[in-house]
Amino acid sequence: MITDAGQADGFVRNGQLDLVCFARSLLANPHWPFQAAQVLNIQNASAVLPTPYAYWLPNWAS
Repeated sequence: MITDAGQADGFVRNGQLDLVCFARSLLANPHWPFQAAQVLNIQNASAVLPTPYAYWLPNWAS
């Protein structure tokens, strides 16, 4: 089972997989897309969040 963002990214980039589904990971952690974007060093990690959450995130962190 793939649960790590780096592992999933590697499989897709190497052409081993076309699609990765994260049903259990998302049920266990609804913030997984944001945390995965941070792990993968996505410059604007909040872009994976719905607009209302992305708007408040910088204000909440400070």
